[in-house]
Amino acid sequence: MNKNKFYFPDNYQEVIDNSIIVKDFEIFLSLAEQKKLELSKNGILSNKSSVLLNESVNRKIFIEAKRPTFKSYPNIIALFILYRKCGFYEVVNQGKKVLLKTNADLLKQWKEFSETEKYFCLFSNIFSGYDFEAINESGNSILFIYLLEYLKKANISAEHYDYFSGTILDKTNIIFFELFGLLKLKDSLSKDKKKWEFQEISLYNYTASICDSIYSNLQDSIHSEEIKNNFAYNKLAKLLADKLELIIPELKKRLVFNTKRLKGAYVFKIQYAKVWRKIKIDSTALVDDLCVAIIDAFNFDMDHMYELSYKTKFGDKIEYTGFPSGHISDYTNPPFTIDHKIEELELVKNQKLEFLFDFGDNWEFDILLEEIIESEKNVKTELIDQKGEAPEQYPQYWD
Repeated sequence: MNKNKFYFPDNYQEVIDNSIIVKDFEIFLSLAEQKKLELSKNGILSNKSSVLLNESVNRKIFIEAKRPTFKSYPNIIALFILYRKCGFYEVVNQGKKVLLKTNADLLKQWKEFSETEKYFCLFSNIFSGYDFEAINESGNSILFIYLLEYLKKANISAEHYDYFSGTILDKTNIIFFELFGLLKLKDSLSKDKKKWEFQEISLYNYTASICDSIYSNLQDSIHSEEIKNNFAYNKLAKLLADKLELIIPELKKRLVFNTKRLKGAYVFKIQYAKVWRKIKIDSTALVDDLCVAIIDAFNFDMDHMYELSYKTKFGDKIEYTGFPSGHISDYTNPPFTIDHKIEELELVKNQKLEFLFDFGDNWEFDILLEEIIESEKNVKTELIDQKGEAPEQYPQYWD
């Protein structure tokens, strides 16, 4: 297959008609817009919001668990991942609650899309590849690709069902295909009736050919030069959207991200256990400058590698690696802390980050961006507040 081509049946409306993804995604958007979806402390949907959403969507999961959680519902996990990958994700604090707040500009654009444009917007964001970082799981797309290998050969039978439904991540993989109208599932329950399962998979006459094209596209795009040195799934989504536009004339619109790099002073609160420090630093400072300031604020010696990580609005986890000497190791992949300014991270107020110092002792710090003071004037890096005595970097141990 030509790697610049993507196959989709001429009668793509049949696929869209067999899908439920746009209807259910718009229910998710509506509840988020109404600020009815609360996040847990882990940044995923609360159990209560997960139940509400499952009761509201067309593709429901029926289980008999007394206290179902977010990870009881692969249909809801799928919608949440899509919501993040499409860039709609924003949050707002309401007292002690953290609620989803849909990006107003993207929502306005979305409402102007045709049904076909909505479907393929979502399609390109999922079937270009994804992982489960958005729900704090390290599982990747390996089993997703393995599932594709069976589907593209139309070679999936009952003996494979257990393998593709072993974990909630596996179940999310396969329910994506159903939501997009690429297969049909017949539901069942686990023996204790607390977990959703399926007892039958039915394929459409177009399933194998579309899955073959998805599979080939994934193999090509993950090795492309455009993303090799700065991997992010939203770049893969753009590459797939480019291919879809060549074969589907109706695709005229895409979501346009009006990113704004906020200049001024960034105030970070860095916490280790009950000890914390607040640092004010200029937006034009390097990520490495922030890392050095953290190490200095806790009176540590700069003698080990370190890493600053965070999740983008797309749910991608980005990790910046730093070196005490400033010399980049040939055995470490970018991005590096010395190559990027803080403003390039496109952080927002209340965003959480993580800082790891010393890959042997693993000193882990939680970071919260408490405030962005917009200004055109540069500010110097300074420690502006603190609480508690810093831990000893190398405590003495006695027999």
